[in-house]
Amino acid sequence: MESFIAESAVLKEIKQFITQIAQSSSALFLTGDFGTGKTFLAHYLHTLRNTSGTFISIPCAHPSFEKEGAICAAFKKAQGGSIFFSEVHRLSPNAQKELREALSVNADLQGTDTFVSVCASSSAQID
Repeated sequence: MESFIAESAVLKEIKQFITQIAQSSSALFLTGDFGTGKTFLAHYLHTLRNTSGTFISIPCAHPSFEKEGAICAAFKKAQGGSIFFSEVHRLSPNAQKELREALSVNADLQGTDTFVSVCASSSAQID
C-alpha cells in the first residue's frame, strides 16, 4: 500500500478521519464522483486496521454479484480482512437483501478472527 501523503487542509482532515475510524470496527460509507479515490481510502483503512486477512474489492455493477450466494461467498473469502463494495447503489434488490443478511452475520462475528472490516461507496446520491 502506497503512503497517503496529504498536503492540503482537506486531505489532512480526511486522513485524520480515516485514522480515527481505523481504531474502531465501524463500517465506512464513502461518496464521491468517479476517480476521487474511494478505493484508495478503503484500502488505506484496511492497511491502518492491520488485519490478518486480505483486501477484497467488489465492483457491485458486475453481473457476477447478482448470482445468489455471491456476496456471502465474498465475505467468506475476506474473513479476517476487509471487503470494499464499490458502487453499492447498483446492486439489485435481491443482492441488497443478501448484503444486509451478510452484514448482520458479520456483526455477530465482531471481535473474532473471522470478522470482516466493511467499506462501501457510491458515486450516486443515496437517500
